[in-house]
Amino acid sequence: MKVLILNHCSHNKGDNSVLYYLSGAIASEAERSTQINLSSSDGSLPFWWEHKNSQACYWPGGSIFKSPNSSTLENTFKRLNFLFHRKISYKAFISLYSNRMDRPAKALATILFGKKIKSLIKEADFVFCTGGHHISNVLEKDCINPQLISLALADLYQKPPILWSQSIGPFNGAPSYAIKAIGRVFNSCKKIYVRDNLSIECVKKISTTPPIETPDSVFLSTKMELEKSPESKTIVCAIYTAGINDQDYIKRYSESWKSVALELVSKGYNVKFIPMQYKGFGGDERDVLRKLIATCSTDKITYIDEDFSPKETITEFSRSACVIGHKTHSVIYGLALGVPTVAIAYHEKTNYFMSLFGLEKQSFPEIIGYEKEIVAAVGAAVSGEASPSAKISLAFAKDLEKKITESLKPQSQKNNQL
Repeated sequence: MKVLILNHCSHNKGDNSVLYYLSGAIASEAERSTQINLSSSDGSLPFWWEHKNSQACYWPGGSIFKSPNSSTLENTFKRLNFLFHRKISYKAFISLYSNRMDRPAKALATILFGKKIKSLIKEADFVFCTGGHHISNVLEKDCINPQLISLALADLYQKPPILWSQSIGPFNGAPSYAIKAIGRVFNSCKKIYVRDNLSIECVKKISTTPPIETPDSVFLSTKMELEKSPESKTIVCAIYTAGINDQDYIKRYSESWKSVALELVSKGYNVKFIPMQYKGFGGDERDVLRKLIATCSTDKITYIDEDFSPKETITEFSRSACVIGHKTHSVIYGLALGVPTVAIAYHEKTNYFMSLFGLEKQSFPEIIGYEKEIVAAVGAAVSGEASPSAKISLAFAKDLEKKITESLKPQSQKNNQL
């Protein structure tokens, strides 16, 4: 049996964690000879990959993000490639697909996106698609990106995709042909698993495929045996600067984190920042963290510079006294592990995840202007007044395993007509 996982974002630790737990669960549930293949932003298998005989290919558009091993000239070409696909090829393909011009859409895809992804899709018995909140206007205002292209390709080659553990929508501002394409993609899906109520509403507005609420894949970590440190005095923090170009905002944002960190140190804690992007790739927070820490006259505020595997990353979270997370999966790490958690919600889904554990009061819309409240929330969380329940996380893990088992059952292909 062959399983293809589409749309893995290689440089993001949250996406790597999703892939780690999803691929592990598939390997556990499927037959031993199962081959798990991957399409990703860097066209290769992750350094921590544990599965045998796997193949990898680029997601549609090829290499579009800068990388630490590329020269300035190579990164310039990647930028130009990104602009070409973002501004021209993706839109042309989605326009054809939305209007059911399938033959020219296939021909264009072969020319623009390569034969390897086409081959892996056609060979697959099951196609899963990861991607966080990319089918929305959060990152692209028109909702057109490699994930939507990948899902459309699976549909064109009659491989009903399993849209796995997503936050979907909103679609405000997207052109009508993009909305039409998203609706067609959703109607083609074997399953649509979503992570929150907003996503359920968004799917129902444009698709007849019923959305199924499911926990985030990282809740599978609940079943891992990880080292805990009950007497830990370390607060793990994860910032979010990816995609933010406003230097004045980043300066104020850093000052707020500095204020929180120094106040926590004054209360007897150590503060450890963990980057949620891999080193040298787009969105890497290390430069911001280096500058932040250089202004702190204490060795009790540090950051982890080296790149960790998903298991190593979550082990760091498991050893902490409390997590302050701005990136989505840093919050989910804390909740899944039963570690006291304080969230900074850049998206409504974060508030939703916190509400599942009754921790709405531990979630804040920003760090700027909420420094004192966040420090107070850490104190409440560490004291045990507001900690996530391990029972809830374990129930989520069991639910995820059940849904992966159900997804791997054969099913007749759906009628894709709108």
